[in-house]
Amino acid sequence: MLEEKEVVRGKLTLGVDGEQWCDRQNFSFLYRKAIAERRRAAAPADKETFYRFLLSWHKIADAGQSVLQIAQRYSGHAFAVNVFEREILRSRIFAPDENYSALTKEMEGLVAGGDIIVYADRNKDSERLKIHFIPRRQGHQFYSKAAFAKKAEMLPQTDRILYDFLQENGASQIRDLSEGTGLTLSKVENSLMNLAKMSLVSCDNYRSFLLMLHPNHPQEDTKAGKSWSDKIRPSWVSKHPVRVGFRPSRHNMRERIRRHGGRWFLTSTFAALGKEVDEQKQAEQQAHLLLNRYGILVKEFYRRESGLVPWYHIFQVLKRMEWSGEIRRGYFIKGLSGVQFALPEAVEFLQKLHTGTDAVVQKAQFISTIDPALPFGGAMDWDIHRSNGGKMNIVRLPSNHLFFVNARPMVYSENFGNRLWTCEQFKAEHLADLIEALKIWLKLPEPLRPRKKLEIAFIDENPAAKSPFAPEFFRNGFETDGNKLVLWPSAL
Repeated sequence: MLEEKEVVRGKLTLGVDGEQWCDRQNFSFLYRKAIAERRRAAAPADKETFYRFLLSWHKIADAGQSVLQIAQRYSGHAFAVNVFEREILRSRIFAPDENYSALTKEMEGLVAGGDIIVYADRNKDSERLKIHFIPRRQGHQFYSKAAFAKKAEMLPQTDRILYDFLQENGASQIRDLSEGTGLTLSKVENSLMNLAKMSLVSCDNYRSFLLMLHPNHPQEDTKAGKSWSDKIRPSWVSKHPVRVGFRPSRHNMRERIRRHGGRWFLTSTFAALGKEVDEQKQAEQQAHLLLNRYGILVKEFYRRESGLVPWYHIFQVLKRMEWSGEIRRGYFIKGLSGVQFALPEAVEFLQKLHTGTDAVVQKAQFISTIDPALPFGGAMDWDIHRSNGGKMNIVRLPSNHLFFVNARPMVYSENFGNRLWTCEQFKAEHLADLIEALKIWLKLPEPLRPRKKLEIAFIDENPAAKSPFAPEFFRNGFETDGNKLVLWPSAL
């Protein structure tokens, strides 16, 4: 009967030791009933508890983690240029009294050592350039050789020459690419930029990779009517074309030297892509990735991602995982629409937060509204209100942030602190922590620093200099500039 699958055998009843036997149809009925009971077991948590869960699950202000661990958690997630370093690393492991350059150097070392592969592509909707960080040999979770080959077939001739050279010779420096292909350095740079934006190449020098994506080349003067005498060049001038009226500055020369650092390689190599898998296996890996990233997963979180297989395939994997007992399905968060899936440890932790048996105390922290730890907006209501009771209109942008104290939103900031709105739970005692958090923008290294000075124009829609909070800002080094509050790096 067992061989003919008419009965099942094993430990079937909780709390009963020893082997048990059961008719397969009866077992199926009992198992479906147990699943239904388990879905109703947990009482749904409110939005405030969910905020606490998200910040804890994403390990906000957890100094015990490494840059590699953070990159692995957000593998494949699309970030705008510099957002990963400025927002994700800063909010996870940066302490204001530490040297932030050490973190960026650690990250650049991981890229140089091949532990992290950097990909770039353009968002289909906005055409904005995005950066992905994927651990070594894990590229198969998002890409395939067939997809790369299809892109390569559509390359223009110059880009294809460079692509074929890398395919034949492996990782190469820019001067070798120019020498080997016979292309000028300018053409090599332009082709590398095009290939990088299609996710076809990467570089083991992170800064060179970013500089290549955003070249700062002066443009030729192509205005009609320019005097013919200005276009005459003596015969002894180099045969290579130059930009009329352009003389390279020391800054441009230094930038070009930095762009030429590192070796460039195809992202279809085994070191980047790893062993290829079929779409079914890819869906399983992506389902595990999303569950580990969010703890509790709904379709709206999936929509925040890019480069994934269709939701239908991931949903089928999630259903099988629930029936096999690997994950839970139920109504865990009030107001969160759609089917909710969760890891067992995530459900357990959420219940501890909901019942108050696990009191998590978190540091005051600015978190960007595009951070994966805050997957709200769109169909998911932020449910945050102003101090005057009105609903807060929050916009998802890298320059917009929420200031949290003990996992509660206290202040909404736009344009790196230029406009501030206090939330309904904000109190005057939080002002000192808010000012210290704002100062972080001026403590970042120069490439990541969003502003040369911290400028606050409005607080709760009133001129900042006339705000009742202004005296506390003055005591912390701020000055007035008309109706604005301004803090210079020299005042830190």
